[in-house]
Amino acid sequence: MKRSYVSGNENGSVLIVSLVILALLVIIGISATTTSNIENLVTRNVEQYTVALYLAEAAAMEGIQSLDDVAPNPRDNPPGWLNPTMDAVTDADILDDNYWAGGAPYTPGAGVGSSQLLGESHGVVGGSSLDMGKSNVYGYTIYGRGQAPTGGLVLVGVGYRRAFQ
Repeated sequence: MKRSYVSGNENGSVLIVSLVILALLVIIGISATTTSNIENLVTRNVEQYTVALYLAEAAAMEGIQSLDDVAPNPRDNPPGWLNPTMDAVTDADILDDNYWAGGAPYTPGAGVGSSQLLGESHGVVGGSSLDMGKSNVYGYTIYGRGQAPTGGLVLVGVGYRRAFQ
């Protein structure tokens, strides 16, 4: 009678090794898929932020351009989005959605998103000449608020100085 020993029997060992390798490959594949999905989400978030940033910056630059177009002085005929009261806008105001309800809408194009602009006056700023015959330098802060179509809200504040008679 022939005796068989378990330790000497190698039948089926290739099957077990191949199943272990197959399980490792499945785990690597699942982790690669999960990583790829996470990278896609991060890329989408960066794209939304970038669109909102450009919208907010475009609104702020539009405000600066409209201040340049006001002649001779925005104090005499301020745009509707400019708060003429000196330093009346607080950080809490800028972060409050209700405060922005009075802001001027700035529409860059259809389907791109939405943005608004607001501004505040700082009056005559330091460094202006005390000579009455010279121009005074006035300071402004122009705020742009941009929102991408799928979310992503960004606020931009731009300081602006201009000399007026």
